[in-house]
Amino acid sequence: MIALPVTGWVVNSASNVPFRIFWLIPLPAIVAPDEPTADFAALVHGGLAALLALALVAHIGAALRHHFVKRNTVLIRMLPGRWRTP
Repeated sequence: MIALPVTGWVVNSASNVPFRIFWLIPLPAIVAPDEPTADFAALVHGGLAALLALALVAHIGAALRHHFVKRNTVLIRMLPGRWRTP
């Protein structure tokens, strides 16, 4: 989760594009402009984004499995406002 924004920062810096946090706070370039570095960092950035999406889908799937297949209270306990103990 930390590497994803850092690789995005590297992509912007290596592409000579100014980097701003939420389009407000400018940050200095982390690397010198270089096209091969930008391409590699973009590849890593995309891979990390895919891994994060895969982890999200796996966690959602596991929570739904606990609720519908195992029929336990794991999903209910994770929902906001549900502070009952089993």
